[in-house]
Amino acid sequence: MNTNKAISDFMATLILIAVTVAIVAGFLTWLLTTYYTLSKPEVLRILQETRIYYNQEESKWVLKLHVRNVGDTTGEIYRVEIVGWEEIEVSITVNPGQEIIQEIELSKNYTTGTWYLVKLYLKSGTTYLAQQQQIPA
Repeated sequence: MNTNKAISDFMATLILIAVTVAIVAGFLTWLLTTYYTLSKPEVLRILQETRIYYNQEESKWVLKLHVRNVGDTTGEIYRVEIVGWEEIEVSITVNPGQEIIQEIELSKNYTTGTWYLVKLYLKSGTTYLAQQQQIPA
């Protein structure tokens, strides 16, 4: 008496389809992850000319922001922070290959000789730090 039982053709086809879908999903996940890892998002360079200075003519402190986008996508800066001093909401767009100089009015009073650090916050979630500098006398 033979008691061996095989699965039906229908069940074998269902299992084959499920395995195929799982393999394709895994491959697509790997492919998209690799693509986004290798793609070059916005890459901002905060240039040396970025500085805080006192504008004598208008009697106000100003941040001169000099930025270049060397990435492949547009960078959208929504906040600038002078670490430990103040945060300024802005709307600055830097296209790929573009270099911008933007003067931002500051609300605090700064002292010459003080060291400061500038942070840029982008809508993509990236944060950039400028080199720490000293306010010139």
